Amino acid sequence: MEGIQNFLLQVSSRCASKSGNYGCFMVNSLLEADLDDEKLLLRLQTLLKGFEERFTDQVRKCMEAGDIAEHHDPEALGKFLVCNIWGLQILAKTRPAPAAINMVVEQIMSHLRS
Repeated sequence: MEGIQNFLLQVSSRCASKSGNYGCFMVNSLLEADLDDEKLLLRLQTLLKGFEERFTDQVRKCMEAGDIAEHHDPEALGKFLVCNIWGLQILAKTRPAPAAINMVVEQIMSHLRS
């Protein structure tokens, strides 16, 4: 669980920075690109699947260690984490107070612990 929490803390730190370096090219592409372009869509789907698989693997390891309860679906939590990380990056563009970002991260972690 420590690895997931550390990653979320890195994301939240970057999101809270004033540098404006909190975006994600892939997220921006998904939000703004012409997804009628089959080649681009396939590339983005492949990248998304890779992120989800990495998080799903981490969730499974946490479940085996007893850090995440067995009643959770690891694939659903992998998708949940990716969606929330991207959501944090989009939220960051509104320049919220760091406490607002930390509040979201704490809710993510709370859900994983439930």
